[in-house]
Amino acid sequence: MAVRRRLLGAGLPGLPTYREIEEWTTFVVPTTSRPRRASGVRIERGTRERMGEVAACLERNRRRYQFAPRFSTADLLSPERSRGLEPGDFFLAVVGDEVVGCLALWDQSGFKQVVVQGYAPRLARRRPWINGLSPLLGMPRLPDPGQPLPHAYLSHLAVDRDDPAIFRVLVEAAYGEARARRYVYVVIGLAARHPWRGWLESRFKPRTYASVLYAVSWEDETQAVAELDGRMPHVEVALL
Repeated sequence: MAVRRRLLGAGLPGLPTYREIEEWTTFVVPTTSRPRRASGVRIERGTRERMGEVAACLERNRRRYQFAPRFSTADLLSPERSRGLEPGDFFLAVVGDEVVGCLALWDQSGFKQVVVQGYAPRLARRRPWINGLSPLLGMPRLPDPGQPLPHAYLSHLAVDRDDPAIFRVLVEAAYGEARARRYVYVVIGLAARHPWRGWLESRFKPRTYASVLYAVSWEDETQAVAELDGRMPHVEVALL
């Protein structure tokens, strides 16, 4: 990876300029542990009528981040812009009657799937036992080779004042729903320096995938790249 990163930054003729922005981590969170009941903030499920409040929460909080996609109320309700995502897939942190945080559990299996090609020999031998005990353990079943692996994305994340307690309550709520739907794992992405990643790693022991975000420009676009500031980036992994 180090060689590839040096190659991208070498400024080779005929290639655009690659400016390294920041390291990014994708977390693949297995649904193997029981959700924890969190207190202090009321969690409600999204409704069509509250999507305007969700859009406002996303707008005011994502201004603190670089590259964070913006969503209008129409975007959130659009079957094209938000394909497979329904208002009821949103979890809302509510204080009083105000939405102070949101997170969606986005199942994209209708148009994007991960299909099992096979299992390692040890896991293949254990799979019948795992699937037989899954109802008792509250764990998802491992599908047959050739079948899709049920999973979803934790997307549309926004929290007022980046309150870590609200973030944890939202994740626990969505995680509990993911287990109820028998997803094998959920996926979420954060900047490598994000202060929330420590809790995610200690709470769920996820598999992590490190990558690097670059700003790519041709000669006539260098000014726009130079104007990028030091805000923490946030990209929507579900849209990659």
